Amino acid sequence: MAIFISFTKKLFFILPRQIHPFLLPYKGAVLEECLNKLRPFVDTYAENFYQIFFDEHPEARTLFGKHMSQGDLYRSINNFMLFLADNTQNPRVFIPFFEKLGKRHKMYGVQRYQLEWVIETNIKTLKRILGSEWKDSYEKEWRQAYRWGLKIVIAGGEF
Repeated sequence: MAIFISFTKKLFFILPRQIHPFLLPYKGAVLEECLNKLRPFVDTYAENFYQIFFDEHPEARTLFGKHMSQGDLYRSINNFMLFLADNTQNPRVFIPFFEKLGKRHKMYGVQRYQLEWVIETNIKTLKRILGSEWKDSYEKEWRQAYRWGLKIVIAGGEF
């Protein structure tokens, strides 16, 4: 049985090659269902996300536009959602990604409390895009998944 080891100063993971879905703090199948509905509209995700984000948190605008163009930023966010769609049940892939995401965001000057804004904005964005196809079960599982992912981002960025 091969293992995968990932660690920061605050978190240490030893994961078997295959993770049984029951070991994850969210139901990956529910997230996959949601993301498969999002997939045809993924090119609109970032635009919707930032519209909501900046409407609710205009003070965060100063953090953006310094490290990449708007087009690159939008592509990055849209690709992130596809990455999640393809890896919701594969922490061997997304844990190192989230650790690096935390380091990058810390370098950009993001504060820990602002990471909470991102969770709420992601949920609102998914609701907006999916409209009548949004389910309460999606929100429940997204909140679980984002909370877990946030711990990895915080540890990776040493917030």
